[in-house]
Amino acid sequence: MSAAEWLWQEALDHLKADILGVYELLWLLRGSDYQLPEQQAKALVQSTASLLLAEGKARIVRLQW
Repeated sequence: MSAAEWLWQEALDHLKADILGVYELLWLLRGSDYQLPEQQAKALVQSTASLLLAEGKARIVRLQW
């Protein structure tokens, strides 16, 4: 399974259970067995988030802590 496929599935699984922050996608990827350079990891997170939005799997909300 590619890093992109893995991250996509992880994102879907997390969204089924609860909310998911974009930063969490990067944390998931950093904690995985995929040893991507930082810039490549950030690009993959960005494309995954964009695809989730485009396919209607997620929406953007702003939360204040």
